[in-house]
Amino acid sequence: MESLLTSLDKIIDIWQQDREDLIELIQAGLSVQDIQGYIANLPFQLPQEVYQLYHWRNGIQIPEFHDISLDFIPGFWFLPLAETLKGYEHVREFKNNCTFLQDEAYHRPWFPILSSDLGYFLVLGDKNMCISSPVFFLSWNSGDLIFEARYPSLTRMMTVIAECYESGAYYFETKVMDQFGTIVEFLEEDPQEVSRIRVVHQRSVGLLNR
Repeated sequence: MESLLTSLDKIIDIWQQDREDLIELIQAGLSVQDIQGYIANLPFQLPQEVYQLYHWRNGIQIPEFHDISLDFIPGFWFLPLAETLKGYEHVREFKNNCTFLQDEAYHRPWFPILSSDLGYFLVLGDKNMCISSPVFFLSWNSGDLIFEARYPSLTRMMTVIAECYESGAYYFETKVMDQFGTIVEFLEEDPQEVSRIRVVHQRSVGLLNR
């Protein structure tokens, strides 16, 4: 399996082909010391993969007004660490209200990696630093709560995302939004192709989810 950084660099390489506007909003990576400073008050340790992610790049800065897609994957943003920590507080509050969840992962700290208005991709914290964590999908879209393991690690998730970009399963599309001809860009996906790529990678590690 490819390394986490190899997959992340593949994603950047694809964006650099025709997405200079997006590249300009990507924040430079943080030093390990800076990362530790941001997360010093967390009552748990994050996986090493999260350090690698923010050392690579510190997310995508979201301007107040934009007409280009700033999604990392369709519908989800990779935010700077300072903004992600705000998302963590929201996740923690949400989690405290979901005591009915019976998943064993409920008893571990949740930390968001990708964010949207209706959900997150999360990793788990621990009292000791681990190399990796399973990645969970949390969503409350349409009133239905979904909490499920999606990937065995952040590395595997980014490998799938890179392949989705390379194969065209993720693609950018512009749409006219109003009578004034306002054009807005969206990151779209081919659901069948995305599902196929995910299943291939899940089978390779014996993990099959929806």
